[in-house]
Amino acid sequence: SGISKYLYGVTYGNGLFVTVGESGTILTSSDGIFSWTKRTSGTFDYLSGVTYGNGLFVTVGWRTILTSSDGTTWTQRTSGISKYLYGVTYGNGLFVTVGLSGTILTSPDGTTWTQRNSGTSDLLIGVTYENGLFVTCLFTHLRAHETSLHLVCRLLLEKKKKNTYTSVCLSQKVNQ
Repeated sequence: SGISKYLYGVTYGNGLFVTVGESGTILTSSDGIFSWTKRTSGTFDYLSGVTYGNGLFVTVGWRTILTSSDGTTWTQRTSGISKYLYGVTYGNGLFVTVGLSGTILTSPDGTTWTQRNSGTSDLLIGVTYENGLFVTCLFTHLRAHETSLHLVCRLLLEKKKKNTYTSVCLSQKVNQ
């Protein structure tokens, strides 16, 4: 890419690869290999996740949400929180971002964001969507009876009715 910044997230949409990273770095490429173009993000905050859905790119990071319809021109959005956001995904008409202290935000359009209750104060590090479910993994502290590092994967939001998502508390520990 020709830059000396760490990159933390990548997505593909509408014929364009978009990668994001430290100091507000955003790069785009039509081939994903040889030719990368630096874009102006308007922020120096770290960007840690990016997704594409419903004709819109969304990237998240430290107190930051940016959107772009074309991957080249980016607009700052207001999240209403001052926490670090680590992951973002799109599924079934909804953008979901997760982060520090159990933060979950949802948006139908990438512009207006609503905070949700995750039921945890742990760090949520990534989120994905499949078959009507949004699932995240979180880092959790070792308990006295645990002898190895555990990641906890938790089902975050389950669609119950049309456009209604409910927090649920299913979890699965994965020994490393």
